[in-house]
Amino acid sequence: MEENLGKDADRLFQKSEQKQALNVNQVQNSIGIKLDAWSKMLKLYPYDAYGQSRQMLKPVSEKDIEPVHVICPASMQCQTMSCNQRSIRMDTRDRDVPRVTLIKGTKVYDRVHVLSGKCSTCETKYYADHESSQHNRVQDGRTRFYLNSAKYLKVGQSIWVDHVFSGAVINATYSFHASSAAFAEFWNDSFWSTQEHNSRKISRRQIWHTYVQESIRRVAKASDQSLELLDELPIAEVTKHAFIALGEEGVIRSAENHFCSECTHTFKQTADRITGDDPAALIGVDENHDVPALTGEDADLAVPDAAQARLNAETAMDIDRSPSPDEETPVELVVLDGIVIGPTHCAYENCSQDLAQA
Repeated sequence: MEENLGKDADRLFQKSEQKQALNVNQVQNSIGIKLDAWSKMLKLYPYDAYGQSRQMLKPVSEKDIEPVHVICPASMQCQTMSCNQRSIRMDTRDRDVPRVTLIKGTKVYDRVHVLSGKCSTCETKYYADHESSQHNRVQDGRTRFYLNSAKYLKVGQSIWVDHVFSGAVINATYSFHASSAAFAEFWNDSFWSTQEHNSRKISRRQIWHTYVQESIRRVAKASDQSLELLDELPIAEVTKHAFIALGEEGVIRSAENHFCSECTHTFKQTADRITGDDPAALIGVDENHDVPALTGEDADLAVPDAAQARLNAETAMDIDRSPSPDEETPVELVVLDGIVIGPTHCAYENCSQDLAQA
């Protein structure tokens, strides 16, 4: 307790007690005596004056003392220039206030109130994650302004998340190449199932929605922009329009003018080694055993195609040479176009039949 209080621990002592003159054990004993007296005064002591046990103390429930969470707009006044900071009013009646599930980090909270505001003059609506206005460049319908400073994000009909959760989705996607379904399964098994709540499991669609919402705000904030789209767009359309507005035609600004040995390599026309092995062989799969010949349509073209590739590699013309004959032009981006697939043939011993669902 003394360590947690820090300098405030001095407030537990009167001046007459002269805490500075006490050693560590005396300080701890004095605090213990005070806590004992407080517990008796607050009737949190399990024994009576004669030392007889009255009843066991019940454990303190963190759920009974946890704070009440309310999701509301960050703005208390209308931000439209013509309104001159007019105060906004509650947009829904008390009985119509939505109760949603809020995920803060790994903790799930049920029946969290979501408040929204509305300006009575310009009719701009204010939410925790966006603003909706009629007076804008978009003529057909209302415009949604995505707030880069939003503390919570709506990722489903009744699901809101904080930036700790949405950041975890982004990090898992890039660090572990986790799909939306994989992250949803991981989170439900690790955190959802270990808590007492009434909410449903989070779905892969909500994880994907989280990824899009968090990505939009990170990219927009990095480029010092605010995304404006037509309100009530489906998530697929939001993704498309967000890329058009923020994608900068595919240019990655954070990598501009960056060169290093990890991302810059000498141009390579062909693979370093093209063998004459059976084109049907798979490294690490056939275990150096004979591989059954390719079957099916155009299977007889596989061997000639492999031979032609070897011939092209041997007679390839050098291109993209730099002015210096001893130095090749560096390549800053290499695109590998391929598909990762599972086995298409039965792996049972002495069987090489095609899989029915491959």
